[in-house]
Amino acid sequence: ELHWHALCSVLKEALTNVQKHSHATRVSVQLSVEDTIIRLSVKNDQAKPPAIKSGVGLNYMRRRVEALGGTLSIRKDYHFIVICVLPLVLEEGL
Repeated sequence: ELHWHALCSVLKEALTNVQKHSHATRVSVQLSVEDTIIRLSVKNDQAKPPAIKSGVGLNYMRRRVEALGGTLSIRKDYHFIVICVLPLVLEEGL
């Protein structure tokens, strides 16, 4: 359940950022569940995104994901992509 709350939070923040900060015309969301990980990516077609500062939303997302043993990364090339990877098995103590 913690995973789904974190994924929903990341998805909501990423889509909000697309709406507020980009001039994207297309957005794609992909969710894949594999043997050991859950991977969520949110990609928009803004070719030249504005300079990204890790604001409150991105920092909050990253802390929440890392607390579950996952990673949150941002790629900027021809697209702007937020990628969240979470382990399927929580580490001991979480």
